Amino acid sequence: MKYLCVHCHAEELDRVSVHRLQIHPGMLELLEDMGILEAEGDTIHLEEFLRIKRILRLRKSLGVSLAAASIIADLLVRMEDMQQEIRRLRAGR
Repeated sequence: MKYLCVHCHAEELDRVSVHRLQIHPGMLELLEDMGILEAEGDTIHLEEFLRIKRILRLRKSLGVSLAAASIIADLLVRMEDMQQEIRRLRAGR
């Protein structure tokens, strides 16, 4: 039996091309200027990619500004974390 050994850096697996966001380069620059996006070259972390997608969905569906959508996205994450903590505490009874 032969095995194929593949070496890769875990960091590389956690990165996504900013082009997958499918947004105008000007919007990309605005997100970077606002501190919402931190690209290294033309890649970002997968978590950041998912966060940006959420922010863009919130902006479109709620009609709020980028800053407001960013705050809402952060608050939603905090709420999800608190809900998980509540479930964990309840399971420990």
